Amino acid sequence: MSKYIDAEIAENSLRQYAEQKHANGEIELANGILKAVCKLRTLPSADVKEVVRGNKVAMDWVCSECESYIADDDSVCPSCGAEMGVE
Repeated sequence: MSKYIDAEIAENSLRQYAEQKHANGEIELANGILKAVCKLRTLPSADVKEVVRGNKVAMDWVCSECESYIADDDSVCPSCGAEMGVE
């Protein structure tokens, strides 16, 4: 299964790490990390959607995320897109 990350968070985290290494005198390592950040920017991005999981509340058949009514056979909330389980 693929795992997706927020590229901006990854970039900021790597930049902070590079700053720490630079402050410790590890200049070559810091430069290598910054080169990796530049490479990260050139990678193609995937078209993904965050998965939200909700539950059908058994008595009322409503989405636990947005409180919209849900049909018995819906596996995804038609209003917010949350994947449905049963509470």
